[in-house]
Amino acid sequence: MTRYRNFLLLLPFFICCFSMMSAQQPAYFSGRVENTKGKLIKNVRIEVLTKNASRLKVMDGIFSFEFADKGIPSAVTIAYLANGYKMQILFYEFAPGQLAQNIIVLTRGKDSEIQMENLKILRITEGVLPK
Repeated sequence: MTRYRNFLLLLPFFICCFSMMSAQQPAYFSGRVENTKGKLIKNVRIEVLTKNASRLKVMDGIFSFEFADKGIPSAVTIAYLANGYKMQILFYEFAPGQLAQNIIVLTRGKDSEIQMENLKILRITEGVLPK
């Protein structure tokens, strides 16, 4: 009976510790960059425009990274560029410990001057477009 009572007394402590440990995990993001036919685009260039992402790995259209900030929600702006395809700039928000996987589809075409200007602004402002 005493063991059981001690266990019940310590149970909230263990639950609190485990929840704190799970909140300290970084958010992890991975994905694939494909064309409209579902084939990987191997010459893709991925630019993470915010500075809070770390360990970016890109290999033949498959990419992954995680956030340097642990325990707080993170946001990131990413530009996907490939020769002969229209650029996409996407904004993501993540909770601590979240795993996300996406398939990015780029369409054939040429980027407009407005898109290129937006990319230049995003590079300067670290992923935030001024209003």
